[in-house]
Amino acid sequence: VIIPFFSKYPLKNVKAKDFLFFKIICYKIMNGEAKRKEGIKKILSIRKYMNDGGTKIRKYQDIYKEDDL
Repeated sequence: VIIPFFSKYPLKNVKAKDFLFFKIICYKIMNGEAKRKEGIKKILSIRKYMNDGGTKIRKYQDIYKEDDL
């Protein structure tokens, strides 16, 4: 519901970039990439570029330790 709406009516502010990253992450999850360690690494590496300048509630290390990946 969200992805088709914002694809049709794109954001025109700083959140437009975050939406593109969100969309990429959603498609990776839908394609099953989140089921593999390498896919999780890719998703988390994309996630770290979202919400620049904002406060992050969870950090990369809070989700997975480097040793786990």
